[in-house]
Order: sequence, then structure tokens, then C-alpha cells
Amino acid sequence: MTMQQPRGRVLVVDDQPSNIELLHDIFKAVHEVEFAMDGEKAIDMAESALPDIVLLDVQLPGIDGFEVCKRLKDNPKTQHIPIIFLTARRDVDDMVKGYKMGAVDYVTKPFNWFELIAKVNTQLVLKDVKAELRNAYQREEQFFRQIQLSIEESDMTLSGKRAPVRQKILIVDDSVNSIETLENVLRDEYELFFATSAEEAKRVAIEVVPHLIMLDVVLPDSSGYEVCEELKRQAETQDIPIVFVTSRDSAEDEVRGFQAGAIDYIVKPYRPNIVTVRMRNLLELVRNRDLLKRLTLTDALTNIPNRRNFQEVYQREWFRALRSGEPLSILMMDIDNFKRYNDYYGHPQGDVCLKKVAKALYTARKRNTDFLARIGGEEFVMVLPNTDQDGANNFATSVLNAVRQLNIPHVQNENKGQVTLSIGLLTCKPSHKIKRDEALSLADECLYQAKQQGRDRIAQRDMTI
Repeated sequence: MTMQQPRGRVLVVDDQPSNIELLHDIFKAVHEVEFAMDGEKAIDMAESALPDIVLLDVQLPGIDGFEVCKRLKDNPKTQHIPIIFLTARRDVDDMVKGYKMGAVDYVTKPFNWFELIAKVNTQLVLKDVKAELRNAYQREEQFFRQIQLSIEESDMTLSGKRAPVRQKILIVDDSVNSIETLENVLRDEYELFFATSAEEAKRVAIEVVPHLIMLDVVLPDSSGYEVCEELKRQAETQDIPIVFVTSRDSAEDEVRGFQAGAIDYIVKPYRPNIVTVRMRNLLELVRNRDLLKRLTLTDALTNIPNRRNFQEVYQREWFRALRSGEPLSILMMDIDNFKRYNDYYGHPQGDVCLKKVAKALYTARKRNTDFLARIGGEEFVMVLPNTDQDGANNFATSVLNAVRQLNIPHVQNENKGQVTLSIGLLTCKPSHKIKRDEALSLADECLYQAKQQGRDRIAQRDMTI
């Protein structure tokens, strides 16, 4: 889910006509721009017009920008509006004060228009995502609760206790001092990964798929700009937000970074409070984006991933196995004689059956990387990374037993008397000799063989030999 160019209503609060004219020229082509030259007027306009974002100068005649921000955040009608401070001062205390008042970001004068546009767009996207989530919640409140429950359940530890889900940050820097500084600032809130070269950064990004990457511009084997551009070309990493961290402070460097695909630019030496707040704001955008995406990638009935989700994950796992040379196993699974079940017991009971089977399949997984999806009415698929034929067969046998142990009555299921499952199992090593779609077709053929051989069984094929 990449961020698109948003449109919105921007309220600019500044008492300098030259700044107002400049900001109007920057935003007029895309956004509706309104202006206020003092704090009281800004508060009145924000309450009446409800802009999508406020660009607020710190120094204003009468009440200053901090007081304006405080009043807007204290007002339930305007407290949701993101505020970016505009200031000519690079004072850390002022920045921290602004963040505490509720601002989401800072931009220093003279304006770097590329940086300003990128930061405004980031906040407008975040605002749109939040609005979409609120609408989704209002339309399908019960479904939303189920999604959240599923997320929590998927994060259960082996002890049965819920493990706190920490977002992952990849820090790419060849300076030990820089890495140690960022580690000290971020380690309490996030799970951190490190790389000291461009090649290591690309490898770790693909393996870990972090929620955000902090990328130094200068690396021993390449430039950070080139790394950023390459990550944005890769399907597996193109949606990961990238923040450049560098001692370079020129406008040209910032523009180059944003053009490469970064969403923010932090200048060394680091200011811990500023880094902390920026990471929180950016990762809130990531969290809400991912939750919205999860809503669109989850089967509404069974609360497990749907076909679209499967296609994305299957492609990613296929290319990972292609690079590593590891085996990949695919299980095509189908509830036996399910049409007869629906005809005999009724569709509402059929839905109950599907939910129970889906839960049994999900619970049977041995690792978090074992991916399960519902891809049709009574058809499920599971992808087992780095699993050979013997391991996959043992797992498939445990899946058959898990469904049998549900003891769901099914008098129309021939001589079984209960709900059973048939499984087609294919194990292969992805290469140029076999295509992704071909592997799925072969697994489907194995499923057909299992049905022909009497159902409630596994038919398999090993293409690694």
C-alpha cells in the first residue's frame, strides 16, 4: 500500500506576507490554501473551516504559536487536526515544547519546499488512513473487533501469554557511535536491527521486513540514495518508510533524499527527544496503514488471510526460497463433500463448520512463518517455508488429525460420518524450471488425486529429488 499524493485544505498561520506568498505558491496547485496572520484569527478559522492540516508559525503577534496549538488541541472540535510548526529557530527546547503541545512535526525557515511538501503529504495520508479506519469501524464494528482479536491471538507466546508486539526498525550506518546513540534512544520502544553496509542493509531489509528504515547517506560500498532507490524498486521492500540520517545539511541533499523515496530527513548530531517523537509519528502512520491493509486482506467469515493476502505472501516466500535454495512446501486443502454438508445442515451451520476448521488449521501451525489462507468456499492453502517433503508430510498428517478431532457430524460424507479434509501436498525448490503458478497447479492436482483415492487423505509429490 503505497502513499498517494493527497489533496486537502491547508491553513497557514504566519504574520509575514512574504512567507504567506511563498507557501501559497508551494501548495496552491494541489491543495486549498487559507491564511491567518495572528493567533486568534487562526483559532477562529480552524474551528469554522476545520482544515486538514495547520502550518503554524511559532512567533505571532498577540498569542504565540504554542498557545494557539494548545487551544486547538484542547478543543474537541479541532484536536484531531495535525499541526506542523514553522520556525526560524533550531532550538531543541522549542521543538520539544511544540511536540508536547501536540504538534506532529517542525519545519525550519528558510523553507526547503521539498521537505515541507513531503511532511505535509505524510500527515495528510495519516489523517486519511485514520478516517478510513474510523469509517471501517463504523460499517463493520464486529468484524473490526474480530480482526483485532486475531492480531492478538497471532502474537501469543508458547506459554499462552500475549507477547507485546514491538515495531521493527532497521538502522543502517557504518558509524559505531551513531548506531550506539540511536540504540540508546530507541531500544526501549522498538525491536532494532543493524547494518553497516549497503549490501547488508538490502539483505536484512528483505529478511526482516522492518516497519521503518533509518538510512545513512554515506556508506562504505554505496550511497544511501542508491540503497533507497533499490529498496523502492523491490516488491518486498517498496512500502517500507525510509528516513535518511546524515550529517549533510544542505537543501540539495534533502531534495535528493526525498526524490529517492524517503519520507523524512534527520540531521546529525542526533537530538534524542526529536528522534523519539519523529519515530513515534512515522510509526503511527505505519501502524494504521498496516491495520487498514489487514482489514482488506482478511477473510470476513473465518478471520484468517484471504486469497489476495495469500497471493502477496506466496510471491514473497517463493522469491525468498528462490534466493536461498531452500525447499518450499504447499498444502492445498479442501473440506470433503462440503456442498452436501451445506445442503443437509444449511448454510448457517456450514459457516460454523468453516470457522471451526479454519481455527483448527490455524492452531495446527508449528511456526509463525507457516502461512494459512482461505482461497475459496471450502478451500484452504498453506505455505510452509524451508520445509522438506518429510516435514511437510508429518505436518499434513497432524492437520488431518486436527480436523478429525473436531468430531463435526457429517452424515453425507460417505463412510466417514464426520467432517474430514483432503490435502494435496507439493514440495519443490523454486527455480527457473518451475514457475509459481505451475507449483500451485501441481499442488491442486495432488488434491484432486486425494479426492479420487477416497478423501480424508494426503496425495503428495516431491519435486526436489
